[in-house]
Amino acid sequence: MPWNKKFVQTEIRNLPIAGCYLSISPSMHDAVIIVSRNYPNGRKAWVFFVVDLACKGLLGFDNHFDTSKKMLHKTLYGDRTLRFKQASYQRVHNIIFGAIKFGEYFGFNFNRKKWEKAKYILKEYKGEDLSQKFRFGIDGIPYYIPNYDESEEKQEEILNQLDKTAGTHGYKYVPRLLKSKLHVKFEADKKGLERMTEQEIFEEENRNIFEDGDMFL
Repeated sequence: MPWNKKFVQTEIRNLPIAGCYLSISPSMHDAVIIVSRNYPNGRKAWVFFVVDLACKGLLGFDNHFDTSKKMLHKTLYGDRTLRFKQASYQRVHNIIFGAIKFGEYFGFNFNRKKWEKAKYILKEYKGEDLSQKFRFGIDGIPYYIPNYDESEEKQEEILNQLDKTAGTHGYKYVPRLLKSKLHVKFEADKKGLERMTEQEIFEEENRNIFEDGDMFL
């Protein structure tokens, strides 16, 4: 069905939330989020968000307005590599808008034209401070691990961008072939110095991304 711009802009936020779903990659660097709402006739409006939790913030999204329940169900259960958990709306709201702020701060952008549709599935962001809601990057700085489809030229472009926005020593970079040889950081605890890899630090900072009681679908 053609996108009804007026309806989406004026009515979608008034539809009840049908469900919010969150899938985190095993490395905890990436998240897939689905936010869905119910039409009165039982059909669904939902948006599929992809988020880089470690560096780039909001990567992209797909809009689905006035679709069948079956289509949403197929997305939730059709790809077994995406293990979705149900999550609260506030949790996914904080992650999505926090990712936008984090990525923008370091110069990463997304499709603004598509966002003009996608944003209406969410409550309006009113500038609330999300810095304490979820930790992006490591110790608040970008943690860049290249995607497998990123060429050396693209990686160089991103590194140059991070040099400008974060500073030469203001981000972490793990070359694709060196993922298994992550740098070591020392964290102090009550018993002395604890040796932790950056991956372990990232997992520790974000271990509460799911709330108590969240269940896999």
